[in-house]
Order: sequence, then structure tokens, then C-alpha cells
Amino acid sequence: MKKLNFRYMVFILAMIFSFTLLGTTCLPVYAQSQVETARTLIDDAGRTVVLPAKVQKLVVPNNWILSMVFALRARDIVVGSSVGVTRDSGFNAVYPDWIKKLTVVGDVSNLNKETILKLETDVVLTQPGPNVTQMESIGIPIVAMSRSKSAEENILLIGKVLGKEKEAQELADFYTSKIDFVKSRTADIPVQSRKKIYFVAGPTVTKTYGKNLGHGNYYQWAGGSLISDILDGSDISTIDVSQEQIIAWNPDLVVISFGKGITPADILNNPQWQEINAVKTKQVFLEPPPHFGSLKKPVTSCIGTLWVAQKLYPERFTDINVQQEAESFVERFYEVKMTAQFE
Repeated sequence: MKKLNFRYMVFILAMIFSFTLLGTTCLPVYAQSQVETARTLIDDAGRTVVLPAKVQKLVVPNNWILSMVFALRARDIVVGSSVGVTRDSGFNAVYPDWIKKLTVVGDVSNLNKETILKLETDVVLTQPGPNVTQMESIGIPIVAMSRSKSAEENILLIGKVLGKEKEAQELADFYTSKIDFVKSRTADIPVQSRKKIYFVAGPTVTKTYGKNLGHGNYYQWAGGSLISDILDGSDISTIDVSQEQIIAWNPDLVVISFGKGITPADILNNPQWQEINAVKTKQVFLEPPPHFGSLKKPVTSCIGTLWVAQKLYPERFTDINVQQEAESFVERFYEVKMTAQFE
């Protein structure tokens, strides 16, 4: 039997509702069976989205969302993504051949409608924004996900979209267990005694992120305090701060965003940083690669949180080998065996 076009199926769903109100159903049996398998969910923008029974062609323009899709072992159904994803060092390291073959559908805020249609896309997963209106205008189901939600909530939402609830629960439980482990070792540290952390977003040392990126919790769970978390800012844009402000904050630990061309030596040897505690104690580090422990991606942030906690309080984590934890994560959820190399 020929597969019913999903956008047409949505139309049929509306027709069934109309006929039901009239007390009769006049649709063919095959059409009724297709509609009965359709699913609905409410996304993070409060929209009711009608989904096909099985998602076979998925477009994911945001790398933080794609990292969760990969960890749910659903890479084989991803047919398109953004320019930014093709340049992501983590995805290129883990799946270099796959990235080369990936169809680019635009950037994270401006998808190419013609390309999306040509791919016969079933669903688009992205953040709330202009993409939602774009996809609605051409009848493509789009699920909007909020970065302000917890990693576990986002993982479970993706699992529901993809019909991978069991895999999503496994991943969410793993994530929670790692975070809970870190918190069990740092919970007794008084707020006033917690070490201060400055995150270098790059490409310059005075660019950082504000509270809307949503990764301040990771540093808090690690027993620290992200000093820029008091600043407003979008979830994708960096914020400029002055060197004077950084000196006034006087961080105890500096974490440099991976892949921005800045090294610990650039800060340790910078005359303007010499009076800062983190430089005096040589507590300046490049964050782990995106696929191993990035604090900017929900899935790997559980490993990143463990990494930060060990940097802040090594005496509390002497029994932990973060490299091994990272390698185990990549092998288990990304199904790739790799050697972790980071500080």
C-alpha cells in the first residue's frame, strides 16, 4: 500500500474530527489507520504538534540538540542540519565521514524551505524562533525545544518525538546519576566558600556568556560559582566584559571554551591577568572537547561538571579518572571508541 503523505495525513486528521462531530466517518479504511497512528505532543513553545507514527527523516539545525539525538543512537535518521554543525569540532571528530555527507539546510535561525521539502523531512527539532514560523508555512512539523529546560527534560522530549522513550530514559538516568554523584561530593561546601569561575567564550578573553545560556548550574553543582551568571544575555550570543571587571571578579578558576583559538598560555602570560587568583595558582584550563565533556552541550555536560569539580576540589575526587569517564560515555552512547585527550 502506498504510504500516505504526512502533510495530507494532518488534513485527514482534521476531517476525521469534523466527521466525528457529525456522528459518521466516511474516510477509507487505509486513511483511517494512517491517521490513528499519528501522535501529538506539546512542545516548549506551548504548541500542539502533530507527529507521524514513526520519524524517518529528521532535521536538527542546533548542535546542542543534535548531540542528544546522537546519544539516543538516532544519527541514521538525521538528513539535514546547519552550517554550524558541519563546522563543529566534536561532530567532526566523532563522525567525520557522516558530516561530509550531511545536507546543509541553512543556519540555526534561517532554514532553507526548499531544501527541507526536497529532503521529505518528517520533523524539524530546533529552538523557538523564526524557524517555527518558516516550517509552519510549508506544513513541516517542527518541535521547539527550550535550552532553559533541564538536560533530562530535553532528552525525554526528544525520546518522545523519535519514539525512543526507553533509550531516552536510559540516557536521562545516566545523566542524573553523574550529576548526583558530583553534588554528593560538593553539597557541604558553604556558599560563601565556593570558588569563583570565569568562562572565556572567545574569540577574545573578555567575551563570556550570561545567565541565559543556562550552564551556571553545572558550575554550582561542581561546588563553584559562575561569576558571569549575574549578567543578562541570549542563549547563543556572547557578552563583552571589561578587563577591569574580570580583575574585580578575581576568579579562582578560568575555563576557556574549546575551539576558539585561545590557550591557557595566552592568559597565564598576559600581564593584565597576573594579579588574578586563577593565574597565580595556574588554574586556567581549556575545557574538554565537545564530544567528551563540553559544558555547552546538555549530554556531555554531566562529564564536564565532573571535570570542573575535580579542577576546583581535586582532594574530593582523587578516585575519579575523568578521561576514562569521558571515553566510557562516548563508547556507550555515541557508539564510537576514542581516546580522550584533555587537561
